[in-house]
Amino acid sequence: MSTIAERVARLFRRAQPPRQTSAVGLESADAVGLSALCGEGASESRFEMYDDADRLDAECPEAAAALDAIASLVSAAAEGEDVPFRIEWETGAPPAARSALGDLVRRARLGPKSFAIARDAARYGDNFLEVVLDEAMQVVRLKHLPVRQLFREEGAHGELLDPAFTQRPYPGAAPLVTFHAWQIVHLRWGHEGERRYGRSHLSVARTVWKRLRPLEESMRVARLERGYDKLVHYVEIPPEAGREDAQRRLDDYRRRMGSRLVYNPDSGAYELRRQGMNVRTDFYVPVSRGESGGVTGGDVKLLAADNAQLAHIADVDYLHRQLLCALRVPAAFLGFEKDVNARATLSEQYAEFARAIRRAQGTLSAAYRQVFDLQLQLLGYDPAALGYRIVWPEVRVEEAQARAEAELLRARAER
Repeated sequence: MSTIAERVARLFRRAQPPRQTSAVGLESADAVGLSALCGEGASESRFEMYDDADRLDAECPEAAAALDAIASLVSAAAEGEDVPFRIEWETGAPPAARSALGDLVRRARLGPKSFAIARDAARYGDNFLEVVLDEAMQVVRLKHLPVRQLFREEGAHGELLDPAFTQRPYPGAAPLVTFHAWQIVHLRWGHEGERRYGRSHLSVARTVWKRLRPLEESMRVARLERGYDKLVHYVEIPPEAGREDAQRRLDDYRRRMGSRLVYNPDSGAYELRRQGMNVRTDFYVPVSRGESGGVTGGDVKLLAADNAQLAHIADVDYLHRQLLCALRVPAAFLGFEKDVNARATLSEQYAEFARAIRRAQGTLSAAYRQVFDLQLQLLGYDPAALGYRIVWPEVRVEEAQARAEAELLRARAER
């Protein structure tokens, strides 16, 4: 353990009396098996969610746009500012405490980092930030830690143990690093009740996306393989030609029609080079006699690709609407304004989305307050006695107007 961590640990031990935990057999995190740490199968499903979230973010434009919209609104600052929140103090708060938190925000660059912190928390459901101190006991930065390697150590009743967090290269491995509770800020997005970890914003959308993705892939393949017009070549074959001679003539015609002259600078001459097969590969049909019994000439006809079945994509549209619903972001934010059929509906969506953004800002406030409380305690202040709070700006300027317009439309409809 580093010197700074030892000094902080001694400070907290003096400030707080030892608390007797009701957890039995969980005092040593190193000796606890994976099933006891995370619950049977819980760790595996958590890592599967992380992997699916990465794939959604990389391959699904709607999911990536939803995460960007959420993080952008959560971390939106006023014009000309880089910090999206402000700290309000009660009357009589010491100027030194105010200055300390202001310096911390600037030193740790919490304003510019709020976007990435919120986006990672929304994507994975969890975000682990290590509090880094300098020799002067000041918080200098919040260091991102890999979500797949951090484990939250809790007792039987949800209380954090000591160490409170461990970093392991893979589940069940010996801890690489152990952390006290004050060293890690654990953002749990959409935390539910007694769950140990958060809930990804993409948790529902991933199941819909897994059903939608194969349909989209099959639709792409069908359009590439069957969606283009082709040519049918009727190649003249003399009636007296044998089977081998007819095949040779047909292959020669196909080779000549499927090749092109290319200049070879090495030999200084033009050469016939065969073109590769593609989706516009033509059909070649040998003909030798017509209905009258005479030899017919060659011909080339167009084989139109109507493919009416490719226009039936109601199942794809249905799953896509489900995906947009599961992302819980208004369709207009994702570029699908055509799906909005009423201004009142749009206003209601904006109002609900604004409430979701405020809940997300509350999650960030709890995380930042943990850091601020630690800094104040290291300076000798009691955070509870100072009475400060973190205030975020209005989520959307149009929210009040949208709510008023929705009420007006509703009142008109009732009349």
